[in-house]
Amino acid sequence: MLGGLCFTLIYILGFLLFNIIFPNFIKEFYNLKNISSILILGIPLEEYLYALSFGLMWAPFYEYEHGEKDLAFLPKKSFR
Repeated sequence: MLGGLCFTLIYILGFLLFNIIFPNFIKEFYNLKNISSILILGIPLEEYLYALSFGLMWAPFYEYEHGEKDLAFLPKKSFR
């Protein structure tokens, strides 16, 4: 879950920067009538959902590819 939230935050910051550079991009190129038309900070709701789902998918792939394991899921060792 943390990977999804981290990627969403990075994605939002990048999208906000993009909106500053190209302020009319969403109004000109997004067909808001065909999506929810809900804008949060000038970003369509679907973009937030895309970023979250991509981050949730990418984090386990990264761990698998690099042979890493999440410490929360490792068995705890007993010191007895």
